[in-house]
Amino acid sequence: MLTDKQIFFFQIIEEYYKKYNVLPNLNTIKKITNYKSYNSIYKYLSILEKNNLLKYDSHKKEIIYLKVSNQNNNIMKIPYLEQNDYYYIESNILNNNKNYYIYKIKNNDLKNNGIIKNDLVIIEKNNKKVDNKLVLVKYNDSYKLFKCEKKDDFIRLINDKKAIDYITNKDIIGFVIELIRSFI
Repeated sequence: MLTDKQIFFFQIIEEYYKKYNVLPNLNTIKKITNYKSYNSIYKYLSILEKNNLLKYDSHKKEIIYLKVSNQNNNIMKIPYLEQNDYYYIESNILNNNKNYYIYKIKNNDLKNNGIIKNDLVIIEKNNKKVDNKLVLVKYNDSYKLFKCEKKDDFIRLINDKKAIDYITNKDIIGFVIELIRSFI
């Protein structure tokens, strides 16, 4: 059980996200709470993390996951692949114990799979159990999405229903778990 002060601290973070659509960093939390040192902030973050209400990245000094109270959704801060930016998403299918990337589709090569230019896909960083999934692969010095088909110990990359290459699991970044349609 959380104390009233711990709940209040959590609500401050949650309200900041709802107002600005970004998770607050350490300096912002310090300004909002008027704490003189970071020690109290670290203490509260640690308690909230132990209660699975948020996840704090101590290396980057930022919150990367927030469980929204009274809702089934979570807020996660997911890094873009190939960009130095983040995407904030509310989702009930993402697990805060897994690593994800956002990848922006650059062309219409996957139109037959329902993915078009400027769509965003959430990639779960995982190179296991990729059979018949859309996977992100480091291929010819760039990232590309392909349909995957496992044959014995080999993985075939499928493009427009034709096998174009064979790879190993180490070439796979992860697989698509969610599509975010861009209407721009």
